[in-house]
Amino acid sequence: MLGKTIPDPGFRGDTGGADPRLAAALAAYAKDRSAEREVLAALATARLLVPVVAILAEEEAAEPGELRREKTTEMAIPTIVGRTGRKALPAFTSVDTLARWRADARPVPVESQRAALAAFAEGAEAVLVDPAGPVTYVVERPALYALAEGRVPVPPAEDDEVAAAIRAGVAAEPRVRAAYMSPAEDADLLVGLVLDPGLDPAGVRGAAEGVGRRLAEAAVLRARLGRGLRIAVLPPGRVPEGSPLYARD
Repeated sequence: MLGKTIPDPGFRGDTGGADPRLAAALAAYAKDRSAEREVLAALATARLLVPVVAILAEEEAAEPGELRREKTTEMAIPTIVGRTGRKALPAFTSVDTLARWRADARPVPVESQRAALAAFAEGAEAVLVDPAGPVTYVVERPALYALAEGRVPVPPAEDDEVAAAIRAGVAAEPRVRAAYMSPAEDADLLVGLVLDPGLDPAGVRGAAEGVGRRLAEAAVLRARLGRGLRIAVLPPGRVPEGSPLYARD
């Protein structure tokens, strides 16, 4: 799909090479996903290349059997639509990675903040960095908001405001004795609850649902958790290592 919100370049003397810090962070991320924090930090100050392509805006009328001739063309930003219907704005670290994806696209250098703003203007939910490789990274909605606001994105498990919102949500449930927060494979975060002993199944369910409702109402969590969070009730005696996010006095 194509849009016409083309950012203003504003870069002079750009050779089209990748930002060294971002390139190094992506290479490390390809080997170890725990390097995501370095990728996000590098993105906050990196120059990206947003592609623009020519699209046919109007053709001259032709008689049957005659060739139609191009009348006008316009430049537009292409977007990528996935199988689920999610739309992403492609962005590139260098002219080489752009050419791997689409040779006819013209690179427009922009700050990452402007790339994020362009994504929102095009109705995209993510920015897809180097979709043709060598290392592809998806800037999901929470990180995209941070970039658009000029903030350095951090993984949800390391976001102090996310932690504070979850802490407030679990503290409001009187049957929760403690709560632990950790990254999850199928969501942004896993929140493990330690409940008062002796609760019957209805009490356990009510406590978990109460926490879930409060967390669902937290604006910070809605904005910064693109994949949401999962709540689990921890069995007695099976408490994770480390300090809890919340512990009742």
